[in-house]
Parts: sequence; C-alpha cells; structure tokens
Amino acid sequence: MRVRSVHAQNRQAAQGQAGQRLALALAGVERAQVRRGDWIVADALHAPTQRLDVRLRVLAGEARPLLHWTPVHLHLGAEDVGGRGVGLEGEAIAPGRDARAQLQLERPIAALRGDRFILRDQSAQRTLGGGSVIDAFPPDTRRRRDQRLAALAALELPTPARALAAALAQQPPTGIDARRFATLWNLAAAEWRQVLDAVPHRAMADGTRELLFAPAQIERYGDAVAARSARITRRSPTAPG
Repeated sequence: MRVRSVHAQNRQAAQGQAGQRLALALAGVERAQVRRGDWIVADALHAPTQRLDVRLRVLAGEARPLLHWTPVHLHLGAEDVGGRGVGLEGEAIAPGRDARAQLQLERPIAALRGDRFILRDQSAQRTLGGGSVIDAFPPDTRRRRDQRLAALAALELPTPARALAAALAQQPPTGIDARRFATLWNLAAAEWRQVLDAVPHRAMADGTRELLFAPAQIERYGDAVAARSARITRRSPTAPG
C-alpha cells in the first residue's frame, strides 16, 4: 500500500518520527481490512509468523505450574491471539520461574526479537505471566533439542554481532538465513552491513536466499567433498563425471 498523507500530533506533516502519535491515510487498503494489532512495516520486514520461541516467566502468585500444551491468550503490542504453550526446557514452568518455550498461535502475527508480551489464560481473564520473544521464525522441527537451545542462547546475546558470531560458532549444518536473521533483529541495510563486516563468515547463494557459514565450516565441507570425489574416482576411474 502507499501512504497518501501523514498527521503527526494532530497536524499535517511531511514525515513521522519515532515517539510521535501518527494518523496515516493509506491508499490501497479498505478500512474494513485494518484491525487492532496490525503493523505497518517496510516491505522487507513483512514476515508474518505463527510460532514464537520465547523466554517466559510464570507469575509467582500462580497456584500451579504452566504445563506443556496449555491453551493461552497472547498479548503482544495491541495484538490479542489464542495459542498454546510448548515446553522447550521441560514439560512445565513453575510459578516464579522462567524458561524457554514456544508459543504456537492460532493465526499469523507480526513479531520480532525482543518484543515483550503478556500471557493470559484461555478465557483471557487471568494473567499467567509474560516475557520476551527470542526467535520469531523458529524451525518446524523440535528434533535435536540441545542444538535448538544452544541456538536460542546465541540469539539471547545483547547485540546482533555477538549473536551472529555465537550462532556461526555452532556451525549449523544448513547455515544461517541472512535475510531472516536481519529481519529478526529489525536491522536496516547499513546496520546489517556493519554486522557482517564485524563477524567473520562465508556467504553462499541458495536460490533466492543467502546462507551464512563459519569459515572453518565451509573449508571442512570442501575437504569432505574433495575426499569423497577422490574415493569415487579411485574405485571407478573411467566413470563419467
């Protein structure tokens, strides 16, 4: 869509700035299409998600632990959506404790790393706890939970450069999706270039994606490919290719 005009603090303005209350006249969208909780984002940041890996603290006053697969209501910004909690560090989170968990939502929403949220019960009558988003784009699988927890620990580091360096040091087999990482941290192009300049890495194209690997990881893969090719050639020296 296109922004047709801007009002900042109830006055016509050429632009809006951080901290201002804005009214936007939008071309290309009907009023009925807009609802509470919607975000306005740059094109590159449009990445709706239906799963969130989070750090969740259960209120100390709760009578019972928050159990795996408990129905909940998520409040993030002005958004309110139902979902279920999935334990990543055990089947329950005790009152007054925090742990990493996944929230599986009823519909896609907009969320980024560091966004704060509140969880309420299924009827949205009682607050259960709250926390912050670690990864708004977690993988579908829960296999290799130890590797997943290590990846989340990297994302919890305070700067994107430190998080990327720690994630690359784990040498994930399929690399790190560069665009998704930059989107997760809400980085502008110039900020992302600064991160890449600060962190040693190797980049490889995979269709429309750019994947990042640790330098030693790429060298190890290259050595493995060369060694396997040599073994095949020794077994069948006249085989084509």
